[in-house]
Amino acid sequence: MVQPSPDVTSKGRFSLRRPPDVVWTTYVLAAVVGVITIGLLGPGPRVGDGYDYYVMLFSWAENLTPYATDRVGEIYEAYVKTRPDAETFPKYWPGWPPCEGAEVELNHFWLYSLLAAVFYWPLKILGLDVGLSYNVLHVVLLFLAAHILNKRLGPAAALSLVLLVLFSPLLWSINKAHGEFYTVMTTTVGMGYFLVGQHVRCAIWMALAATLNPSLAAVTLLAVGFGFIEQRGRLFAENKLRLALLAGILVLHPAYYLVRLGAPTPLLSGGGAMRIAPDLLPLRHMTAFWVDPDVGLLANWPLALPMLVLFLVLACRGAVRLPRKVLAFLGLSILALCWTFTLVSTGFGGFGGTVGVSRYAIWLLFAFFPLQWQLLIWLLGRRRALFYPVATAALALGLWTTWLYRPGLPETCRRPTAVSRLLYAHLPGLYDPMPVVFYNCYGGRTRFNDDETLTWTSWAVSDPSGNKILVWREAMQGEDPQQPLSVVGCPTLDSAAVYRAAAGRFSPQPRRQYVYLNGVDWTVAKDATLRPNPNRS
Repeated sequence: MVQPSPDVTSKGRFSLRRPPDVVWTTYVLAAVVGVITIGLLGPGPRVGDGYDYYVMLFSWAENLTPYATDRVGEIYEAYVKTRPDAETFPKYWPGWPPCEGAEVELNHFWLYSLLAAVFYWPLKILGLDVGLSYNVLHVVLLFLAAHILNKRLGPAAALSLVLLVLFSPLLWSINKAHGEFYTVMTTTVGMGYFLVGQHVRCAIWMALAATLNPSLAAVTLLAVGFGFIEQRGRLFAENKLRLALLAGILVLHPAYYLVRLGAPTPLLSGGGAMRIAPDLLPLRHMTAFWVDPDVGLLANWPLALPMLVLFLVLACRGAVRLPRKVLAFLGLSILALCWTFTLVSTGFGGFGGTVGVSRYAIWLLFAFFPLQWQLLIWLLGRRRALFYPVATAALALGLWTTWLYRPGLPETCRRPTAVSRLLYAHLPGLYDPMPVVFYNCYGGRTRFNDDETLTWTSWAVSDPSGNKILVWREAMQGEDPQQPLSVVGCPTLDSAAVYRAAAGRFSPQPRRQYVYLNGVDWTVAKDATLRPNPNRS
Protein backbone atom coordinates (compact mmCIF):
# COMPACT_ATOMS: atom_id res chain seq x y z
CA MET A 1 0.00 0.00 0.00
CA VAL A 2 1.27 3.45 -0.88
CA GLN A 3 2.01 5.51 2.20
CA PRO A 4 -0.37 8.44 2.47
CA SER A 5 0.92 11.83 1.39
CA PRO A 6 -0.80 15.20 1.95
CA ASP A 7 -2.73 14.63 -1.26
CA VAL A 8 -3.53 10.92 -0.91
CA THR A 9 -5.94 9.17 1.41
CA SER A 10 -5.09 6.04 3.38
CA LYS A 11 -6.76 3.96 0.66
CA GLY A 12 -4.37 5.23 -1.96
CA ARG A 13 -6.97 7.52 -3.51
CA PHE A 14 -6.30 11.13 -4.28
CA SER A 15 -7.72 13.96 -2.27
CA LEU A 16 -7.12 16.86 -4.64
CA ARG A 17 -8.79 20.22 -4.14
CA ARG A 18 -10.75 19.92 -7.36
CA PRO A 19 -10.68 16.29 -8.52
CA PRO A 20 -13.50 16.76 -11.07
CA ASP A 21 -11.21 19.13 -13.00
CA VAL A 22 -8.50 16.50 -13.12
CA VAL A 23 -10.93 13.79 -14.21
CA TRP A 24 -12.42 16.04 -16.87
CA THR A 25 -9.00 17.00 -18.20
CA THR A 26 -7.88 13.38 -18.30
CA TYR A 27 -10.75 12.04 -20.33
CA VAL A 28 -10.87 15.02 -22.68
CA LEU A 29 -7.18 14.53 -23.42
CA ALA A 30 -7.72 10.80 -23.91
CA ALA A 31 -10.66 11.51 -26.24
CA VAL A 32 -8.57 13.94 -28.28
CA VAL A 33 -5.81 11.34 -28.53
CA GLY A 34 -8.40 8.78 -29.64
CA VAL A 35 -9.93 11.00 -32.33
CA ILE A 36 -6.53 11.90 -33.73
CA THR A 37 -5.30 8.30 -33.63
CA ILE A 38 -8.34 6.79 -35.32
CA GLY A 39 -9.66 9.63 -37.44
CA LEU A 40 -6.63 11.62 -38.55
CA LEU A 41 -3.48 9.51 -38.33
CA GLY A 42 -4.89 6.37 -39.89
CA PRO A 43 -3.01 3.07 -39.83
CA GLY A 44 0.70 3.71 -39.56
CA PRO A 45 3.18 2.38 -42.10
CA ARG A 46 4.43 -1.13 -41.54
CA VAL A 47 7.64 -0.95 -39.56
CA GLY A 48 9.77 -3.49 -37.73
CA ASP A 49 7.60 -6.51 -36.93
CA GLY A 50 4.47 -4.97 -38.44
CA TYR A 51 4.38 -7.61 -41.17
CA ASP A 52 3.84 -10.36 -38.58
CA TYR A 53 1.07 -8.48 -36.81
CA TYR A 54 -0.86 -7.66 -39.98
CA VAL A 55 -0.66 -11.23 -41.25
CA MET A 56 -1.88 -12.50 -37.86
CA LEU A 57 -4.70 -9.93 -37.93
CA PHE A 58 -5.95 -11.39 -41.21
CA SER A 59 -5.38 -14.93 -39.92
CA TRP A 60 -7.62 -14.37 -36.92
CA ALA A 61 -10.28 -12.25 -38.62
CA GLU A 62 -10.59 -14.09 -41.94
CA ASN A 63 -9.31 -17.59 -41.15
CA LEU A 64 -10.05 -17.95 -37.40
CA THR A 65 -6.56 -19.32 -36.82
CA PRO A 66 -3.44 -17.90 -35.14
CA TYR A 67 -1.24 -19.28 -37.93
CA ALA A 68 -1.15 -18.15 -41.55
CA THR A 69 -2.06 -20.02 -44.74
CA ASP A 70 -1.84 -19.27 -48.44
CA ARG A 71 -5.38 -17.87 -48.29
CA VAL A 72 -4.29 -15.44 -45.58
CA GLY A 73 -1.33 -14.51 -47.76
CA GLU A 74 -3.63 -13.64 -50.63
CA ILE A 75 -5.75 -11.43 -48.37
CA TYR A 76 -2.63 -9.72 -47.05
CA GLU A 77 -1.29 -9.01 -50.55
CA ALA A 78 -4.65 -7.67 -51.71
CA TYR A 79 -4.70 -5.31 -48.73
CA VAL A 80 -1.12 -4.18 -49.26
CA LYS A 81 -1.88 -3.13 -52.83
CA THR A 82 -4.16 -0.41 -51.41
CA ARG A 83 -1.40 0.90 -49.12
CA PRO A 84 1.47 2.85 -50.74
CA ASP A 85 3.44 2.73 -47.48
CA ALA A 86 3.71 -1.07 -47.63
CA GLU A 87 6.62 -1.19 -50.09
CA THR A 88 8.89 -2.85 -47.52
CA PHE A 89 6.62 -5.91 -47.28
CA PRO A 90 4.57 -6.01 -50.49
CA LYS A 91 4.40 -9.80 -50.70
CA TYR A 92 3.35 -12.57 -48.39
CA TRP A 93 6.22 -14.92 -47.68
CA PRO A 94 6.13 -18.21 -45.76
CA GLY A 95 8.65 -16.89 -43.28
CA TRP A 96 9.84 -18.90 -40.32
CA PRO A 97 9.38 -21.00 -38.37
CA PRO A 98 7.45 -23.33 -40.69
CA CYS A 99 4.96 -25.95 -39.57
CA GLU A 100 3.64 -29.01 -41.33
CA GLY A 101 1.79 -28.46 -44.55
CA ALA A 102 0.87 -24.93 -45.60
CA GLU A 103 0.46 -23.65 -42.06
CA VAL A 104 2.95 -20.94 -41.07
CA GLU A 105 3.57 -19.64 -37.56
CA LEU A 106 4.63 -16.02 -37.35
CA ASN A 107 7.54 -14.80 -35.28
CA HIS A 108 5.43 -13.19 -32.52
CA PHE A 109 2.70 -14.43 -30.26
CA TRP A 110 -0.86 -14.06 -31.45
CA LEU A 111 -2.72 -12.60 -28.41
CA TYR A 112 -2.05 -8.96 -29.34
CA SER A 113 -3.33 -9.52 -32.88
CA LEU A 114 -6.35 -11.46 -31.57
CA LEU A 115 -7.36 -8.43 -29.49
CA ALA A 116 -7.04 -6.21 -32.56
CA ALA A 117 -9.07 -8.65 -34.65
CA VAL A 118 -12.10 -7.90 -32.44
CA PHE A 119 -12.41 -4.58 -34.30
CA TYR A 120 -11.69 -5.95 -37.77
CA TRP A 121 -15.20 -6.80 -38.93
CA PRO A 122 -16.93 -3.71 -37.46
CA LEU A 123 -14.42 -1.56 -39.36
CA LYS A 124 -14.85 -3.59 -42.54
CA ILE A 125 -18.66 -3.40 -42.35
CA LEU A 126 -18.41 0.38 -41.96
CA GLY A 127 -16.19 0.55 -45.03
CA LEU A 128 -13.16 1.73 -43.09
CA ASP A 129 -9.56 0.63 -43.37
CA VAL A 130 -9.21 -2.63 -41.43
CA GLY A 131 -5.65 -1.57 -40.55
CA LEU A 132 -7.29 0.76 -38.05
CA SER A 133 -7.89 -2.30 -35.88
CA TYR A 134 -4.62 -1.65 -34.08
CA ASN A 135 -5.37 2.06 -33.70
CA VAL A 136 -8.74 1.28 -32.13
CA LEU A 137 -7.19 -1.35 -29.86
CA HIS A 138 -4.61 1.15 -28.61
CA VAL A 139 -7.24 3.78 -27.86
CA VAL A 140 -9.38 1.22 -26.02
CA LEU A 141 -6.34 0.14 -24.00
CA LEU A 142 -5.61 3.77 -23.15
CA PHE A 143 -9.14 4.36 -21.83
CA LEU A 144 -9.21 1.03 -20.00
CA ALA A 145 -5.85 1.70 -18.34
CA ALA A 146 -6.85 5.26 -17.42
CA HIS A 147 -10.14 4.01 -15.94
CA ILE A 148 -8.42 1.35 -13.82
CA LEU A 149 -5.77 3.76 -12.55
CA ASN A 150 -8.42 6.37 -11.77
CA LYS A 151 -10.41 3.78 -9.80
CA ARG A 152 -7.40 2.40 -7.92
CA LEU A 153 -5.18 5.44 -7.44
CA GLY A 154 -7.26 8.48 -8.29
CA PRO A 155 -7.65 11.01 -11.11
CA ALA A 156 -4.05 12.22 -11.07
CA ALA A 157 -2.85 8.69 -11.83
CA ALA A 158 -5.10 8.53 -14.89
CA LEU A 159 -3.91 11.96 -16.01
CA SER A 160 -0.32 10.86 -15.48
CA LEU A 161 -0.89 7.91 -17.82
CA VAL A 162 -2.31 10.09 -20.58
CA LEU A 163 0.60 12.52 -20.22
CA LEU A 164 3.01 9.58 -20.37
CA VAL A 165 1.53 8.70 -23.75
CA LEU A 166 1.59 12.26 -25.09
CA PHE A 167 4.98 13.26 -23.74
CA SER A 168 7.15 10.17 -24.23
CA PRO A 169 8.62 8.12 -27.12
CA LEU A 170 5.59 5.83 -26.79
CA LEU A 171 3.53 8.35 -28.78
CA TRP A 172 5.12 7.30 -32.07
CA SER A 173 3.77 3.75 -31.62
CA ILE A 174 0.15 4.70 -31.09
CA ASN A 175 -0.91 4.14 -34.73
CA LYS A 176 1.57 1.34 -35.54
CA ALA A 177 0.95 -2.40 -35.60
CA HIS A 178 3.67 -2.98 -33.07
CA GLY A 179 3.66 -4.23 -29.50
CA GLU A 180 5.07 -1.23 -27.63
CA PHE A 181 1.76 0.48 -26.85
CA TYR A 182 0.15 -2.76 -25.68
CA THR A 183 3.19 -3.51 -23.52
CA VAL A 184 3.32 -0.12 -21.80
CA MET A 185 -0.42 0.00 -21.13
CA THR A 186 -0.51 -3.45 -19.55
CA THR A 187 2.66 -3.00 -17.49
CA THR A 188 1.56 0.43 -16.27
CA VAL A 189 -1.76 -0.98 -15.07
CA GLY A 190 0.21 -3.73 -13.37
CA MET A 191 2.38 -1.09 -11.70
CA GLY A 192 -0.76 0.66 -10.52
CA TYR A 193 -2.01 -2.49 -8.84
CA PHE A 194 1.36 -2.99 -7.18
CA LEU A 195 1.20 0.53 -5.75
CA VAL A 196 -1.99 -0.36 -3.87
CA GLY A 197 -0.67 -3.72 -2.69
CA GLN A 198 -2.65 -5.95 -5.07
CA HIS A 199 0.29 -8.11 -6.12
CA VAL A 200 -1.51 -10.91 -7.93
CA ARG A 201 -3.52 -8.51 -10.08
CA CYS A 202 -0.26 -6.74 -10.82
CA ALA A 203 1.25 -10.08 -11.87
CA ILE A 204 -1.72 -10.85 -14.14
CA TRP A 205 -1.27 -7.63 -16.09
CA MET A 206 2.48 -8.13 -16.28
CA ALA A 207 1.82 -11.66 -17.57
CA LEU A 208 -0.42 -10.24 -20.30
CA ALA A 209 2.52 -8.12 -21.39
CA ALA A 210 4.82 -11.15 -21.16
CA THR A 211 2.76 -13.03 -23.76
CA LEU A 212 4.22 -10.64 -26.30
CA ASN A 213 7.55 -9.94 -24.59
CA PRO A 214 8.69 -13.02 -22.63
CA SER A 215 11.34 -11.05 -20.74
CA LEU A 216 8.52 -9.48 -18.70
CA ALA A 217 7.77 -12.86 -17.14
CA ALA A 218 10.58 -12.02 -14.73
CA VAL A 219 8.62 -8.98 -13.52
CA THR A 220 5.52 -11.15 -13.12
CA LEU A 221 7.37 -13.53 -10.83
CA LEU A 222 8.82 -10.62 -8.87
CA ALA A 223 5.32 -9.26 -8.22
CA VAL A 224 4.19 -12.63 -6.85
CA GLY A 225 7.36 -12.87 -4.77
CA PHE A 226 6.75 -9.49 -3.16
CA GLY A 227 3.16 -10.51 -2.46
CA PHE A 228 4.28 -13.70 -0.77
CA ILE A 229 6.78 -11.81 1.43
CA GLU A 230 4.01 -9.49 2.55
CA GLN A 231 1.09 -11.89 2.84
CA ARG A 232 2.64 -15.35 3.20
CA GLY A 233 0.00 -18.07 3.04
CA ARG A 234 -2.86 -15.58 2.68
CA LEU A 235 -1.63 -14.79 -0.83
CA PHE A 236 -2.62 -18.25 -2.02
CA ALA A 237 -5.69 -18.60 0.15
CA GLU A 238 -7.23 -15.33 -1.03
CA ASN A 239 -6.22 -15.49 -4.72
CA LYS A 240 -6.81 -19.06 -5.87
CA LEU A 241 -8.73 -18.17 -9.01
CA ARG A 242 -6.45 -15.24 -9.86
CA LEU A 243 -3.35 -17.39 -9.43
CA ALA A 244 -4.88 -20.05 -11.69
CA LEU A 245 -5.56 -17.36 -14.29
CA LEU A 246 -2.02 -16.06 -13.87
CA ALA A 247 -0.54 -19.52 -14.39
CA GLY A 248 -2.67 -20.00 -17.51
CA ILE A 249 -1.52 -16.71 -19.02
CA LEU A 250 2.13 -17.42 -18.22
CA VAL A 251 2.16 -20.86 -19.85
CA LEU A 252 0.03 -19.82 -22.84
CA HIS A 253 2.95 -18.58 -24.94
CA PRO A 254 5.49 -21.39 -24.30
CA ALA A 255 2.87 -24.18 -24.26
CA TYR A 256 1.44 -23.14 -27.63
CA TYR A 257 4.82 -23.10 -29.33
CA LEU A 258 6.02 -26.29 -27.66
CA VAL A 259 3.05 -28.04 -29.22
CA ARG A 260 3.38 -26.35 -32.59
CA LEU A 261 7.14 -25.99 -32.98
CA GLY A 262 8.80 -28.04 -30.27
CA ALA A 263 10.37 -24.90 -28.76
CA PRO A 264 9.04 -22.48 -26.12
CA THR A 265 9.25 -19.50 -28.47
CA PRO A 266 9.51 -19.11 -32.25
CA LEU A 267 12.68 -17.04 -31.85
CA LEU A 268 14.54 -20.13 -30.63
CA SER A 269 12.92 -22.35 -33.24
CA GLY A 270 13.61 -20.08 -36.19
CA GLY A 271 17.05 -18.74 -35.30
CA GLY A 272 16.01 -15.20 -34.52
CA ALA A 273 17.53 -15.27 -31.05
CA MET A 274 21.26 -15.32 -30.56
CA ARG A 275 23.82 -15.33 -27.80
CA ILE A 276 25.83 -12.20 -27.23
CA ALA A 277 29.51 -12.49 -28.17
CA PRO A 278 31.52 -13.47 -25.07
CA ASP A 279 33.53 -10.25 -24.88
CA LEU A 280 30.48 -7.99 -24.97
CA LEU A 281 30.19 -6.99 -21.33
CA PRO A 282 26.71 -7.71 -19.93
CA LEU A 283 26.85 -4.51 -17.88
CA ARG A 284 27.33 -2.40 -20.99
CA HIS A 285 24.49 -4.19 -22.73
CA MET A 286 22.24 -3.86 -19.69
CA THR A 287 22.82 -0.12 -19.33
CA ALA A 288 22.64 0.65 -23.05
CA PHE A 289 18.84 0.86 -22.97
CA TRP A 290 19.17 3.71 -20.47
CA VAL A 291 22.27 5.69 -21.38
CA ASP A 292 23.22 4.95 -24.99
CA PRO A 293 23.05 8.24 -26.95
CA ASP A 294 21.42 6.52 -29.93
CA VAL A 295 18.94 4.10 -28.36
CA GLY A 296 18.85 4.87 -24.62
CA LEU A 297 15.80 6.27 -22.87
CA LEU A 298 17.56 8.85 -20.69
CA ALA A 299 19.51 10.25 -23.63
CA ASN A 300 16.54 10.51 -26.00
CA TRP A 301 13.57 11.41 -23.80
CA PRO A 302 13.82 15.12 -22.89
CA LEU A 303 11.65 14.67 -19.77
CA ALA A 304 13.48 11.66 -18.34
CA LEU A 305 16.48 13.25 -16.62
CA PRO A 306 14.61 16.34 -15.33
CA MET A 307 11.92 14.03 -13.94
CA LEU A 308 14.48 11.85 -12.17
CA VAL A 309 16.40 14.79 -10.74
CA LEU A 310 13.26 16.58 -9.53
CA PHE A 311 11.93 13.40 -7.95
CA LEU A 312 15.20 12.76 -6.10
CA VAL A 313 15.38 16.34 -4.83
CA LEU A 314 11.78 16.30 -3.61
CA ALA A 315 12.16 12.81 -2.15
CA CYS A 316 15.14 14.00 -0.08
CA ARG A 317 12.97 16.83 1.23
CA GLY A 318 10.04 14.50 1.95
CA ALA A 319 7.74 16.23 -0.53
CA VAL A 320 7.18 13.04 -2.55
CA ARG A 321 7.47 9.49 -1.37
CA LEU A 322 7.33 5.92 -2.57
CA PRO A 323 7.56 3.01 -0.14
CA ARG A 324 10.80 1.07 -0.07
CA LYS A 325 8.90 -1.96 -1.31
CA VAL A 326 7.90 -0.10 -4.46
CA LEU A 327 11.43 1.20 -5.03
CA ALA A 328 12.82 -2.30 -4.52
CA PHE A 329 10.29 -3.75 -6.99
CA LEU A 330 11.17 -1.11 -9.57
CA GLY A 331 14.89 -1.62 -9.13
CA LEU A 332 14.72 -5.41 -9.34
CA SER A 333 12.32 -5.25 -12.30
CA ILE A 334 14.64 -2.98 -14.24
CA LEU A 335 17.62 -5.17 -13.36
CA ALA A 336 15.82 -8.36 -14.36
CA LEU A 337 14.56 -6.92 -17.63
CA CYS A 338 17.90 -5.44 -18.69
CA TRP A 339 19.62 -8.71 -17.84
CA THR A 340 17.15 -10.80 -19.85
CA PHE A 341 17.54 -8.35 -22.76
CA THR A 342 21.19 -9.47 -22.95
CA LEU A 343 20.13 -13.13 -23.16
CA VAL A 344 17.14 -12.86 -25.49
CA SER A 345 18.39 -10.61 -28.24
CA THR A 346 17.99 -10.47 -31.99
CA GLY A 347 21.37 -8.81 -32.35
CA PHE A 348 19.91 -5.44 -33.25
CA GLY A 349 19.53 -4.14 -29.72
CA GLY A 350 15.75 -4.00 -30.05
CA PHE A 351 15.77 -0.79 -32.05
CA GLY A 352 14.11 -1.90 -35.26
CA GLY A 353 10.78 -0.26 -35.99
CA THR A 354 11.36 2.76 -33.75
CA VAL A 355 12.44 6.38 -33.84
CA GLY A 356 15.57 7.06 -31.84
CA VAL A 357 14.89 4.73 -28.89
CA SER A 358 15.26 0.97 -28.51
CA ARG A 359 12.01 -0.97 -28.19
CA TYR A 360 13.43 -2.53 -25.05
CA ALA A 361 13.92 0.93 -23.57
CA ILE A 362 10.30 1.82 -24.29
CA TRP A 363 9.19 -1.28 -22.37
CA LEU A 364 10.79 0.30 -19.30
CA LEU A 365 8.42 3.28 -19.32
CA PHE A 366 6.19 1.68 -16.69
CA ALA A 367 9.00 2.32 -14.19
CA PHE A 368 8.56 6.07 -14.68
CA PHE A 369 4.85 6.01 -13.95
CA PRO A 370 5.13 6.04 -10.11
CA LEU A 371 7.62 8.92 -10.29
CA GLN A 372 5.46 10.95 -12.63
CA TRP A 373 2.40 10.13 -10.54
CA GLN A 374 3.98 11.46 -7.34
CA LEU A 375 5.36 14.54 -9.09
CA LEU A 376 1.95 15.35 -10.52
CA ILE A 377 0.36 15.12 -7.07
CA TRP A 378 3.03 17.44 -5.72
CA LEU A 379 2.63 19.90 -8.59
CA LEU A 380 -1.17 20.05 -8.40
CA GLY A 381 -0.91 20.99 -4.74
CA ARG A 382 1.52 23.90 -5.25
CA ARG A 383 0.63 27.55 -5.16
CA ARG A 384 0.69 29.61 -8.31
CA ALA A 385 4.13 31.05 -7.66
CA LEU A 386 5.63 27.57 -7.99
CA PHE A 387 2.99 25.79 -10.05
CA TYR A 388 3.22 27.93 -13.18
CA PRO A 389 7.02 27.93 -13.74
CA VAL A 390 7.35 24.19 -13.08
CA ALA A 391 4.27 23.34 -15.15
CA THR A 392 5.45 25.59 -17.99
CA ALA A 393 8.90 23.98 -18.07
CA ALA A 394 7.39 20.48 -17.96
CA LEU A 395 4.90 21.38 -20.71
CA ALA A 396 7.67 22.80 -22.91
CA LEU A 397 9.76 19.64 -22.56
CA GLY A 398 6.66 17.51 -23.08
CA LEU A 399 5.67 19.30 -26.29
CA TRP A 400 9.23 19.02 -27.52
CA THR A 401 9.00 15.27 -26.95
CA THR A 402 5.65 15.16 -28.75
CA TRP A 403 7.27 16.80 -31.75
CA LEU A 404 10.31 14.50 -31.65
CA TYR A 405 8.09 11.40 -31.55
CA ARG A 406 5.10 12.52 -33.58
CA PRO A 407 3.43 9.48 -35.17
CA GLY A 408 3.83 10.80 -38.71
CA LEU A 409 7.62 10.43 -38.65
CA PRO A 410 9.16 7.62 -40.72
CA GLU A 411 11.21 4.92 -39.05
CA THR A 412 14.64 6.37 -38.18
CA CYS A 413 15.98 3.71 -35.82
CA ARG A 414 19.18 3.20 -37.81
CA ARG A 415 20.24 6.81 -38.04
CA PRO A 416 22.48 8.41 -35.40
CA THR A 417 20.80 10.91 -33.13
CA ALA A 418 21.97 14.49 -32.68
CA VAL A 419 23.07 13.55 -29.15
CA SER A 420 25.42 10.81 -30.34
CA ARG A 421 26.84 12.92 -33.18
CA LEU A 422 27.68 15.67 -30.73
CA LEU A 423 29.09 13.30 -28.09
CA TYR A 424 31.30 11.28 -30.42
CA ALA A 425 32.58 14.35 -32.25
CA HIS A 426 33.74 16.14 -29.10
CA LEU A 427 34.01 13.54 -26.30
CA PRO A 428 34.50 10.23 -28.14
CA GLY A 429 36.10 8.43 -25.20
CA LEU A 430 33.29 9.20 -22.75
CA TYR A 431 31.12 6.27 -23.84
CA ASP A 432 31.71 3.16 -25.96
CA PRO A 433 28.34 1.82 -27.15
CA MET A 434 27.40 -1.74 -27.97
CA PRO A 435 29.09 -2.48 -31.32
CA VAL A 436 25.79 -3.52 -32.90
CA VAL A 437 24.29 -0.12 -32.07
CA PHE A 438 27.24 1.91 -33.37
CA TYR A 439 27.52 -0.22 -36.50
CA ASN A 440 23.82 0.01 -37.31
CA CYS A 441 23.65 3.76 -36.80
CA TYR A 442 26.89 4.74 -38.54
CA GLY A 443 27.70 1.88 -40.88
CA GLY A 444 24.50 0.25 -42.06
CA ARG A 445 22.69 -2.88 -40.98
CA THR A 446 24.35 -6.02 -39.66
CA ARG A 447 23.71 -9.42 -41.15
CA PHE A 448 23.65 -13.00 -39.88
CA ASN A 449 25.76 -15.81 -41.24
CA ASP A 450 24.82 -19.47 -41.31
CA ASP A 451 25.98 -19.98 -37.72
CA GLU A 452 23.71 -17.18 -36.47
CA THR A 453 26.61 -15.19 -35.06
CA LEU A 454 26.92 -11.49 -35.58
CA THR A 455 29.15 -10.57 -38.52
CA TRP A 456 30.00 -7.30 -40.21
CA THR A 457 30.11 -6.19 -43.82
CA SER A 458 32.75 -3.50 -43.15
CA TRP A 459 35.96 -3.86 -41.17
CA ALA A 460 35.92 -0.29 -39.78
CA VAL A 461 33.11 2.20 -39.17
CA SER A 462 33.49 5.78 -37.99
CA ASP A 463 31.29 8.67 -36.98
CA PRO A 464 31.39 11.58 -39.48
CA SER A 465 33.98 13.46 -37.43
CA GLY A 466 36.46 10.57 -37.54
CA ASN A 467 36.93 10.80 -33.79
CA LYS A 468 35.29 7.47 -32.92
CA ILE A 469 36.08 4.37 -34.97
CA LEU A 470 34.85 0.81 -34.47
CA VAL A 471 37.04 -1.97 -35.87
CA TRP A 472 35.77 -5.55 -36.06
CA ARG A 473 38.61 -8.06 -35.83
CA GLU A 474 37.12 -10.82 -37.99
CA ALA A 475 36.38 -8.49 -40.89
CA MET A 476 39.73 -6.74 -40.47
CA GLN A 477 41.63 -9.97 -41.16
CA GLY A 478 40.39 -10.01 -44.73
CA GLU A 479 41.88 -6.60 -45.55
CA ASP A 480 45.25 -5.67 -47.04
CA PRO A 481 47.18 -3.99 -44.16
CA GLN A 482 48.83 -1.59 -46.59
CA GLN A 483 45.71 -0.63 -48.55
CA PRO A 484 42.57 -1.57 -46.60
CA LEU A 485 39.18 -0.40 -47.76
CA SER A 486 38.11 3.09 -46.71
CA VAL A 487 36.60 3.54 -43.29
CA VAL A 488 32.80 3.59 -43.57
CA GLY A 489 31.30 6.82 -42.30
CA CYS A 490 34.46 8.88 -42.78
CA PRO A 491 36.23 7.69 -45.95
CA THR A 492 38.79 10.52 -45.83
CA LEU A 493 40.54 8.92 -42.84
CA ASP A 494 43.89 7.26 -43.51
CA SER A 495 42.62 3.68 -43.53
CA ALA A 496 46.12 2.16 -43.34
CA ALA A 497 46.83 4.17 -40.18
CA VAL A 498 43.52 3.07 -38.72
CA TYR A 499 44.44 -0.54 -39.52
CA ARG A 500 47.83 -0.24 -37.80
CA ALA A 501 46.31 1.41 -34.76
CA ALA A 502 43.67 -1.32 -34.43
CA ALA A 503 46.29 -4.05 -34.91
CA GLY A 504 48.29 -2.55 -32.06
CA ARG A 505 45.25 -2.70 -29.81
CA PHE A 506 44.33 -6.25 -30.81
CA SER A 507 47.87 -7.65 -30.48
CA PRO A 508 47.98 -7.98 -26.66
CA GLN A 509 44.33 -9.15 -26.54
CA PRO A 510 44.05 -12.09 -28.98
CA ARG A 511 40.50 -12.98 -27.92
CA ARG A 512 39.05 -9.50 -28.29
CA GLN A 513 36.57 -9.22 -31.17
CA TYR A 514 36.32 -5.47 -31.57
CA VAL A 515 38.03 -2.25 -30.53
CA TYR A 516 37.09 1.43 -30.42
CA LEU A 517 39.67 4.02 -31.49
CA ASN A 518 38.72 7.22 -29.72
CA GLY A 519 40.33 10.46 -30.89
CA VAL A 520 42.98 11.07 -33.55
CA ASP A 521 46.03 12.20 -31.59
CA TRP A 522 46.82 9.24 -29.36
CA THR A 523 49.49 6.57 -29.91
CA VAL A 524 49.10 2.84 -29.29
CA ALA A 525 52.61 1.86 -30.43
CA LYS A 526 55.67 3.57 -31.83
CA ASP A 527 54.75 2.73 -35.40
CA ALA A 528 50.97 2.93 -35.07
CA THR A 529 49.96 6.52 -34.66
CA LEU A 530 46.46 7.32 -35.82
CA ARG A 531 46.15 10.70 -37.49
CA PRO A 532 43.59 12.18 -39.86
CA ASN A 533 44.18 12.12 -43.58
CA PRO A 534 45.67 15.50 -44.61
CA ASN A 535 43.37 15.55 -47.64
CA ARG A 536 40.32 15.21 -45.47
CA SER A 537 37.77 17.92 -46.11
